[in-house]
Amino acid sequence: MSSPSGSTRSAPSFYFEILLVALAVIVLEISFTRVFSYKLYYYFTYLIIGIALLGLGSGGVLLALRPRGPGAPTHRTIAAACSLAGVAVPISYLTVALVQLNTSQLTTHPIELVKLAVVCGVLFAPFFLAGLAITAILAAGTERISRLYAADLFGAAAGCGLVVWLISNVGPPGAILLTGLVLALAGVRLAIRDLRIALVPTALAVVVALTFLLQPQLVPDPVPDIAKRMAPQKLEAGDAELLVSEWSPVFRVDVLAHAEDSEILPGVHLLIHDGTIGSTVTRYDGDPASTAFFDTEALAVPFSLLRPDPSVLIIGAAGGREVLASLHFGAREVTGVELNPTTVDLMTNRFAELSGGIMADPRVTLVNAEGRSFVERLDRKYDLIWQVAPDSYAAMNASTSAAFVLSESYLYTAEMIQETFEHLSEDGILCAEFADIDFLNRPKRSVRYLMTARAALAELGIDDFEKHVMVATTPGFFFPPTIILLKRTPFTQADIAAFVRKLEEIDRHKAGPDADPARREPDYWRRGVVWHAAGGPTDVAGKHPVNQVIGLGDAELASWQDGFAYEVSPVTDNAPFFWHFVRFRDALTGSWGEDLPVRDWEEATGERVLLVVLPFAALFAASVLLIPAFASRRLWNDLPHKASVTVYFLALGLGFMFFEVSLIQRLTLFLGYPTYSVTVTLFAVLISTGLGSYLSGRWSHDWRRSLQLLFVALIPLMLWCQFGLGPAMQALSGLELTGRILASVMFVAPLGLCLGAFMPIGLSMVAAASPHPREYVAWAWAVNGFGSVVGSILAAMLAMSFGFQMLFLLAVLVYGAGVLGLTRGFARESTA
Repeated sequence: MSSPSGSTRSAPSFYFEILLVALAVIVLEISFTRVFSYKLYYYFTYLIIGIALLGLGSGGVLLALRPRGPGAPTHRTIAAACSLAGVAVPISYLTVALVQLNTSQLTTHPIELVKLAVVCGVLFAPFFLAGLAITAILAAGTERISRLYAADLFGAAAGCGLVVWLISNVGPPGAILLTGLVLALAGVRLAIRDLRIALVPTALAVVVALTFLLQPQLVPDPVPDIAKRMAPQKLEAGDAELLVSEWSPVFRVDVLAHAEDSEILPGVHLLIHDGTIGSTVTRYDGDPASTAFFDTEALAVPFSLLRPDPSVLIIGAAGGREVLASLHFGAREVTGVELNPTTVDLMTNRFAELSGGIMADPRVTLVNAEGRSFVERLDRKYDLIWQVAPDSYAAMNASTSAAFVLSESYLYTAEMIQETFEHLSEDGILCAEFADIDFLNRPKRSVRYLMTARAALAELGIDDFEKHVMVATTPGFFFPPTIILLKRTPFTQADIAAFVRKLEEIDRHKAGPDADPARREPDYWRRGVVWHAAGGPTDVAGKHPVNQVIGLGDAELASWQDGFAYEVSPVTDNAPFFWHFVRFRDALTGSWGEDLPVRDWEEATGERVLLVVLPFAALFAASVLLIPAFASRRLWNDLPHKASVTVYFLALGLGFMFFEVSLIQRLTLFLGYPTYSVTVTLFAVLISTGLGSYLSGRWSHDWRRSLQLLFVALIPLMLWCQFGLGPAMQALSGLELTGRILASVMFVAPLGLCLGAFMPIGLSMVAAASPHPREYVAWAWAVNGFGSVVGSILAAMLAMSFGFQMLFLLAVLVYGAGVLGLTRGFARESTA
């Protein structure tokens, strides 16, 4: 039974409860992000997770509307919210897992919109209930709000520290179910004390969670979009056997094995990355003669220009095809870099025999690392550095999507090309491979990389780009691959002759000896085509976009680029969004990617999602925040300085996300692994902001001066992030991982200490200014929560358009606007 309203028992402190709820929320968010990256094309992860996170703020508005009285004490609200959240989590996972949401049919099949609404609704529920619990705790403890907010941040930091381990060991579904258990247990103490009826859903949540965790075979696997290779419809229609399904913090790996007599891909083992085809495991029986087929494949092209026993670095080793090819062509040593630890484990253990044990060959070294960071820490040179289409869709992006950063890749930037040249031998070659779906009419991947390479070489003082590049296409596994060869010194006549000769050999093998040489360009799907040969003979007329990018002068190229349908400007570390091909202003018009035999998801899909989610989130937030104006007019009228408070807490939500997203990206290269970047950066930010919040209680006696000093301190910290962080990371890049992690924490800590004080000071001011402190704190917290969601989306859009350096500057300006609005609003009251 609940205690009577007049009980003399001491009020609970709520530190334990808020820490557990915050921990569960961050794990829940990141784990669901991984699930949706597998279920859907990753663009839609932003849509669904963004909508779900609106629930965190909505709970604050509901609390602001509830009358405070002895019949509805805060601890009952917290106990009820936690217990119901514990039940809502498994319901949300089961619904998400079992409902097949087909995003490619959203505009043609109304039922898919219904399913989208159901999925968003069940996801909204646990975040709403968790947000209600956190808001109730903060609103009940306004006199110790700096310590409660610190506990909230410490809990979130602990979640960041645990989530990678949880995903690696129990998978995202298991991590999600564990959060339901944690949320349910967070309310047990209060339920026993004052709301024992809440123990019923708590017990149910505990039983469900433990059942699934102890019997993981009962947990249903998420059903992917029908367009994905792992969709049940495609699995049932095909003749492949599913051998492996393993989650990792980077992306999920499935292996499909086709039988030797299969009509489709006979004998091929497909590596499926987050539900889509990523690579293949090349079967090898140990007989060198069995690899002779490489002589007429695209993989032979770079070796036709190299010395007989080259040293090779492969970025994106995956299933080992390029490793085997390198050994076939006589490489004396091969270093393969692979991002996903699951793939590394498969190639060195389970599929070691299938692949002929090539990863155990004494000439081969397989490294689990991120390619760009690995290259930066090299202390040696190679004859060939080979970028084998190390697509960031399921790699860098999958690990950073929880931070709402849209598909960035530091592998394709001008700085990466320059760094690669530093690690090539005197005649060394950089080879990059891409696969444009429609190379003849829209070779956007190849063109953008060439634009970036041209800019990179220009910065090195090389103004005759056309002599340093060769481009060809050959028939491929799915789409004809584009082979781009780059060299710091001009290609020689011998290089050009070898290049052209190899393409002619490939063409004769693929198209047959009687094929018409004049039809190579239009028949590029089944022909070997030379598009540019450093001034040598080609198979095309010269009007193709590839030839325009290589051959036009600077002024003509700029004019051509302005008229080109796609965004193909050079990619830099400041804005490493290689896959951002459609400008935001054009994204909502036209049928981007829909007029092809295969839907091209990289055309405008991500941009459209952001453009839809942003106004939806803003409209939803504005509508919910204004509910008190109509539902409780007396309360609304009693809340002073609503405009100033709105500006301030909205600015904190926006500005904090701008800083967070920018820091994660800046530290990605330094830490050398995208998962480390997200978890370490968030952990450091949350721990340091928690300390800042805890210490802010000492400054609350003079809030105006405190806010002004904090903002002044923010300016040099922003300048440090913009101009000092890069050189510091460069100087310490040689440290071991532990040293780099400690350095990252030190880099982030001063900024976090400063940012952590703004929120509790503002909430203390709001509580002191109103006769309804509980309701006003809840409403202000909701404003901040909505600002964070909108800020996440805006951060991605602004970084894609203007770069991360601009995002740092905007973050400070936004904080400044918030401080100015709050101090002026409250100053008018004191002078009135």
